[in-house]
Amino acid sequence: MKKFLIAVLVLIILGVSGYLLYRYYLGDALNPQPKVTKTTSGYDITQGNTKSSINEMDNVSSFNFGVSIYPGAQEIQGQTSGGQMKSGDKTMTTGLFTTQNSVDDVVNYYGKEFGVNAVIGQETIGTTVQKTITQKNSTNAPIVIVSSDGKTTNIQIISVN
Repeated sequence: MKKFLIAVLVLIILGVSGYLLYRYYLGDALNPQPKVTKTTSGYDITQGNTKSSINEMDNVSSFNFGVSIYPGAQEIQGQTSGGQMKSGDKTMTTGLFTTQNSVDDVVNYYGKEFGVNAVIGQETIGTTVQKTITQKNSTNAPIVIVSSDGKTTNIQIISVN
């Protein structure tokens, strides 16, 4: 019985040692840590063979989101007004805008923009009511998020291509 317990103990030690060596030598090759590099406009991220980038954007009013920017809305001033993230063959672009018009005015506008396929959702986060508008049955439709800070109405447009 004593020899059996010693043999089991040796097998456990060899198994644990083998696993630790595997993780040490091959684990990082199989699941490499991401490498993040700062660029002039954002960050490049590399993990294994996957490369992504996250870039800040100004002048997002000129970008084609797949839906028009609310009439009279302005880019948020004093900070980056948008960004773009690329991963593989997909690109997500987001723009931030403000208007003095009400949340309901903006939601009604985008409801008409999206037409009969418009889907409008509402979520309350703390005391802030946030409304989201997109199109049903569309994987490429932009998403519009509208909220108010009590002074201005904030509009975020997200496009994935």
